[in-house]
Amino acid sequence: MDQTGLIPIGLKPEAASQRETDTFIVSIPQDRLCIRLFPGGTRPEAGMFFFDFYDAQRQVAVNAPRGYAVTIVWPGGLAGPITSVEATLGVTPDEGLEKFTVVEKVRCSLTRPRQEPYLFDIPSRSRPAAGVGQAVRVQ
Repeated sequence: MDQTGLIPIGLKPEAASQRETDTFIVSIPQDRLCIRLFPGGTRPEAGMFFFDFYDAQRQVAVNAPRGYAVTIVWPGGLAGPITSVEATLGVTPDEGLEKFTVVEKVRCSLTRPRQEPYLFDIPSRSRPAAGVGQAVRVQ
């Protein structure tokens, strides 16, 4: 929480804090980049992650390279590509500041030039809310 009492969201992790339990890395085959998933100030109950493209060798975030697109794979077909937060707001981010949002526990497809689509799963960091009953499987 900042001085105004607002909770900022979308904050990227510092390189030194990459080992936080809620920050995940998705390696991209045959690529120098990876996809970095992070909470960005959201609580686990929100059921979402922010993500960006990350150059692990240089330890810097980069904007999505031209031709790269991440799409959620829903049962029965693909949805449209996930648009960056900045593109949704109509702004052009400075290099390394672009970020995207995705819900937990979905399968995604990364497409990029001259490569086969790469499927990967978004993990879950959800925890049950206090005082809320949980469904159980009927035996």
